[in-house]
Amino acid sequence: MARVKWFCAALVGAMVLAGPAWAQEVAGERSGGPPSKVRRPRRGQREMLEQLYETLVRELELNADQQAAVKQAVETYAQDVKNWVNEHGEELKALREQVAKARKAGEKEALKGLWQKYRALGRQRWELRAKMEKQILALLNDDQKAKFKKLLQVMRRGGPLTAFRKALRRLRLEEEQTARAEKILKAAEQDAKKATQAKDKQAIIDKAIEQVKNTVLSPEQRARLARLLRTRRRGRGRGLGPLGRLNLTEDQRRQVQAIFAAARQAEPGQRRQARRDAWKKVVETVLTEEQRQKLQQMRQRRRGGGRKRGQSTEAGEGVRD
Repeated sequence: MARVKWFCAALVGAMVLAGPAWAQEVAGERSGGPPSKVRRPRRGQREMLEQLYETLVRELELNADQQAAVKQAVETYAQDVKNWVNEHGEELKALREQVAKARKAGEKEALKGLWQKYRALGRQRWELRAKMEKQILALLNDDQKAKFKKLLQVMRRGGPLTAFRKALRRLRLEEEQTARAEKILKAAEQDAKKATQAKDKQAIIDKAIEQVKNTVLSPEQRARLARLLRTRRRGRGRGLGPLGRLNLTEDQRRQVQAIFAAARQAEPGQRRQARRDAWKKVVETVLTEEQRQKLQQMRQRRRGGGRKRGQSTEAGEGVRD
């Protein structure tokens, strides 16, 4: 148990040290939304990949042959991403501009077609990462595979700063508040890079988060932030997401968890479709008619009024891993 706790702490420390670059990339690919900018791989991303490799070598206890093969897989991924950005960067930039114009003009049909093009391009980018994950998994023994999958979960969640930034965006802060909060968080990231122990890095991040809460947010914003973070932890801890609000029976909970656990065993390139199929199976075979109606109402609130300023968007549409 102590070994497992140390491994998880080391993974979180690695993600903090690497900065938010990887987490932002992963989150952007999963969200289905347009990237904020189209750019070439940054130095932070290269440092993140180097840190990932070092963490794998140390925590998975890779032998010499594994080290060489994993390093090659990581370097190939970095080059593939660079090539992909060079080939599709301008196309993505043009799509973003077209999406903005269509949204401003209220052209729903045109917007739908543009989103389909964007998702098709995003899927290509996602497949590059899935390819690297599959290559690394093929090099590991069963114990190493389990640890590597835990690492992937940490990376996809993005760490505490990524979650905190997402929650702040949902608070609709004033520009001045956003600038102050980001200044504090960026300073913490720089300080965390200088720390050598995972617990010290985490302490720096925790202190910065508390500083933002106490010096930037109003009492009302702090209360709403607490609700957002509490809902996020509750949904993740149970693995049920919005289904946790449907008053599931214990038998239903077990069925839901079993269905999504099976979906998580899919190959990296097939996980997204596996999650969709699992979600459909849960809705059709596990939920009662009353629960399905309640879930539909939650979705409608999220897609409609729930996105207006000051209203909650806490009901998600999927089950978190």
